[in-house]
Amino acid sequence: MLTVFSANVRTRSTIASGNTSATSNTSPSGKLPAFICVFGITGSGKSSASSLFINDASGDKLPVGHGQWSCTRDVAEAQPFMIDGREVCLIDTPGFDDTTVPDSEILGRIGDFLFQSYGRKDLITGMIYMHNITSNRFGGVSKKNFHVFRELCGPDALKNLIICTNFWSIPPSNPSEYEDRERQLITTPEFFKQAIDKGARVERYVNRGRTSAHNIIRKCLSNKPEPVQFQLEATAGTTLMDTAAGKALSSELEKQLRDEIDELANTNKRLEAAIRKHDDVTRQEMEELQEEHQRTCQRLIADVNLLQATISADRKRNEEERRRVAEEWERHQQDVLIWAKYHENLQAQLSQAEFQAGLRRDARAIQTKAVRRTVAAVVGSVTGAVGAISLSMLL
Repeated sequence: MLTVFSANVRTRSTIASGNTSATSNTSPSGKLPAFICVFGITGSGKSSASSLFINDASGDKLPVGHGQWSCTRDVAEAQPFMIDGREVCLIDTPGFDDTTVPDSEILGRIGDFLFQSYGRKDLITGMIYMHNITSNRFGGVSKKNFHVFRELCGPDALKNLIICTNFWSIPPSNPSEYEDRERQLITTPEFFKQAIDKGARVERYVNRGRTSAHNIIRKCLSNKPEPVQFQLEATAGTTLMDTAAGKALSSELEKQLRDEIDELANTNKRLEAAIRKHDDVTRQEMEELQEEHQRTCQRLIADVNLLQATISADRKRNEEERRRVAEEWERHQQDVLIWAKYHENLQAQLSQAEFQAGLRRDARAIQTKAVRRTVAAVVGSVTGAVGAISLSMLL
């Protein structure tokens, strides 16, 4: 079973029937499921043919990418499995090196999943970042990928991160090559050191298989689930490209484009030199390299333009939303003033009515007293007259 999270739909759909996600349900042990996100780039073994960490751990059959064609284009949940009585759900995420999908869209897909999961109260238990130990470079795509990922997590969630190096079984060119590279990755601030300083751990995925994969996953199960920074930013209403991860992606793309333009300029110089020297072999090599750099530059320019368009659209929507809220607030304030005036007039009317009623009550009271005095006087007169008549009759 494979659960795919759409970047445009706020619901999750299940491919294949019979089993649904364990979201918000407890395991037989009474523990909540552990949601673990697996990140990396094409060829890192995240879901590639060389290592298949997710498939090894879950027994699922996630799509496999070959060569440089990235296969993980959507965020996908592998079939849940049990470790020590607790249900584990591995979340396969696309890397920022897809050959056909812009990086901003990749970030949107990852962000959409994180937003959905946070809304369901499914906090991420842990994160595993796969890195190919045989790669002798940590620049360009690799550096961009990890930089954006680090900003996506934020400093507080990095303690739940495991940086997992793999492909140790491939023979190195010299015995200490991989150990030296691992040491450099750990101690260099531009590489993994900043994350390690915040609590991230480094593990080796040496022997492929379920046991080895589960041993690494176990190290995540004792984590206290934490919201990642992106989830907090998105919940607060921050637009995609104004999040820390969005800003990091924008910065990395612009830097990558500048570097690629420099490489293209250098290639052009070498091509001109080869033409002057009539060096056909070098000329052909430089022409091929020139075409490659031109294609990369065109792709990066398109990505940067799309990114800028996304930022502009987000900010325009934000401005429109702010304007709408301001207008609603102004209308609300006017309604409040109108109501206050109405209330004031009503109070004045009530006060006047009460005053008039008081006058009427006083007048009635005065009239009542006058009537009573008159009646008393009349009664007194009558009584006196009757008494006088009675007395005269007796005499």
